[in-house]
Amino acid sequence: MEFLRDELLANPSSARLYTLLQPSPRLGGPPPSLAPEELVQQIHQWHPESRWILIAKVLHTLVERLTEDNARDLLKILRSAITALGHKQLAAEVAAIEERQ
Repeated sequence: MEFLRDELLANPSSARLYTLLQPSPRLGGPPPSLAPEELVQQIHQWHPESRWILIAKVLHTLVERLTEDNARDLLKILRSAITALGHKQLAAEVAAIEERQ
């Protein structure tokens, strides 16, 4: 079970690739609309050295080093940036997550 979670389901691209390699009646196999180019792009996005994975690691390290007050300030800055970029629904999702904590 740990292998499934840690390796095969570690990210969307590896999980999708697994469904291609291991046809299973329980998993239902690959979706009929599967485009190989789309899968390659998704694998590239989740590669450990891709830009957004590296940025996520830096942000994770930063958040671990922040005080709770600084973390709240960072979330406010993030919400403001998301809103300024025209994604009000995503900003609302950040606010909702913040309220749960």
